[in-house]
Amino acid sequence: YRFTDAPGWEGRRDHACRILKTEIDEMMAEEKGGDPLLRFDIPPELPFGAITGRQYSQAWEALCGYMRQVGKAVDVLTVRALVSHIRRRSGLSRPEARCFVRLLTFDRTDRTRTLFHRPLVPLTTNTIAIVAPAILHSDQDGATYGLSADADPGGYSRFTAKRERGFLDDIQTVYQTPSVHVVCRRKYQMGTDEGDLDLVVYDSARGCLFVGMAKTFVPPDTVYDVRDCNTAIQHALDQVERARLWIQQFADNAGRMFEDAVSEPAL
Repeated sequence: YRFTDAPGWEGRRDHACRILKTEIDEMMAEEKGGDPLLRFDIPPELPFGAITGRQYSQAWEALCGYMRQVGKAVDVLTVRALVSHIRRRSGLSRPEARCFVRLLTFDRTDRTRTLFHRPLVPLTTNTIAIVAPAILHSDQDGATYGLSADADPGGYSRFTAKRERGFLDDIQTVYQTPSVHVVCRRKYQMGTDEGDLDLVVYDSARGCLFVGMAKTFVPPDTVYDVRDCNTAIQHALDQVERARLWIQQFADNAGRMFEDAVSEPAL
C-alpha cells in the first residue's frame, strides 16, 4: 500500500522510487554517522584522472570537515592553503589533493557544470572561495560521474564498458539453460552496416527471440546530461532497428544465430 502512487500524481516521478531512494539515503546516513554530506556511494575504481573514486571520497570528506570547522557560508583562502588542508585531513599526496581541487574548481566557460558540481570559485590565480551552500545542496551521486567523464574521458569509457560487460555476463550466467541460449556482443554485418548486438536470447522451447542493447552513460544530472542520454538511447534504438533487418534472414531458424556465434573466435 505504501508504494501506491500519491493522489494527483501526474507521472513526473514514480512514487515508489521516491520512497525507496529516501529510505536508502537514510540508511546510508546512519551507516556514515548521520552526515548528510556523505550520503553518496562512489565506486572506488571510478577514474578522475590522477585520483580514483576512493581518493575522491576521502578528499570530499576532508573538504566537508574543513567547511564545518570554518563555519562560513563563503570562505576565501589561497589554493595552496586549501590543498594543504585537504592533504592533511585525507592522507592524500599533494599532487592528488591538487587534482581534487582542480576537479571542483568552477569554470565559467563550462555551461554543463554548475556550482553544485564545482563549488570552489577561483577569484584570482592564487585565491579561491569555498561556497558552502553549493556543497550542502550538491548531489554527489550524480555529480561525480559527470566530473569523472570530464576529467578522464578515456578512463570513464573503460570504466563503463567494464560495467556493461559485467552486467551482460551476469545475465548470461543467470538465464543460460539447455533450452535458453544467450549470446552477448553478437557481431553482425549487412552490406555496409555492421555492429554488434549486446544481448541476444533465444528460447528454443517456445521459439521466442529477444534482442537488446545496453547503454551505460552519465546519470542525468543536468539538462545537457538528459540530452546526451536521449541521444545514446536513440542510437541504441536505431541500431536495434537495423539489426532487425539483419535478423530476418534467420526467421526460419533462429538457432543459426547461435551456431554462427559459437564458431566465431571473436565471441
